[in-house]
Amino acid sequence: MVLDQKIWDSLIVANAADGGLLQSWAWGEFQEKVKSKNKKEKKGDIIFRVATKDIFGQLIKYDLPLGQSYLYCPRGPVFEKGALLESWFKEVRKIAKQEGCFFLKIEPTVDIDFKSYGFKKVADVQPSQT
Repeated sequence: MVLDQKIWDSLIVANAADGGLLQSWAWGEFQEKVKSKNKKEKKGDIIFRVATKDIFGQLIKYDLPLGQSYLYCPRGPVFEKGALLESWFKEVRKIAKQEGCFFLKIEPTVDIDFKSYGFKKVADVQPSQT
């Protein structure tokens, strides 16, 4: 599902518990500009927006030493109540495989048992409350 900026932002604002700043289109554009400038990466190789019927998540690709990388979804994914997360994770796995990323870090704003999806709790990058 491909969305334009206006639709993306309206879905994020409507469903994000914290307003969705770190999942906004503008935040993704900002991250892409900063990382492109610093890393000489081509535009389009850094930000991935994944949207299924009722789940939305902007992923940022980060490089690690030894040619490794991972995907990070700050304050996301954002989803409607009762959403089926399997379809979103399936799309993210495709991107991770294509990009050679060996893990995904998510920080959703709602409490949900992600252990059933194979996740384990680690320290947050973003503060959980401000």
